[in-house]
Order: sequence, then structure tokens, then C-alpha cells
Amino acid sequence: MADEYEVSKQNKVWQIREYAVYDKEAVHGVLDSALIAAVAFVQDGQPVVVPMLFGRDGETIFLQAHARRASFDCLKTQEQRVLTSPMSMAWCTPARHSIHP
Repeated sequence: MADEYEVSKQNKVWQIREYAVYDKEAVHGVLDSALIAAVAFVQDGQPVVVPMLFGRDGETIFLQAHARRASFDCLKTQEQRVLTSPMSMAWCTPARHSIHP
């Protein structure tokens, strides 16, 4: 198994190229540190982006969605390209609202 992903038109970093990393260990580290990913796909000819819980096992990414959600049905029934962008929750701080003491 190669230590780096092959660079292609689909995964090449175009913005701030000097920070691009294609090393599998580094990519897996980013994926493993995130809990939620923005998942983008096309449904009925329109772009859709949905935040989803996800996990990884080797080279496979597993997405968690409600079984009756229309977007999940689209992903289950069609073979299509899906873009996932892991989101860091480090900035997220639990807070209580004044009406919920």
C-alpha cells in the first residue's frame, strides 16, 4: 500500500497549495479527529450539503443519517460522487441559555 494518495483532478488542492498534504497517515488523522462532516452531493439536479456524523474503517467512510431522510435515500439508491469535508468541533463550547437554568 502506498504511503500517499495519488494526486488527481478530484483531490488536488488549488488554494494555498503549500499546505497540501496527500500523506495517508495525515489524512486519516484529520478524518479520525473529526466527528461531523459536511457531505455534498447532487439530488434531483440540485446541490445538497448535509452535516452528518461519520466514521472511518481503513479506506471506507461510513455516514450516519436517519433512515427515512430523503437525502439518505438518494445516497443509498444511486452511485454518485460524494464530497466529504470533516469539521473540527474544537471551537464549539456547550452553553446554557438563560431560560434553561
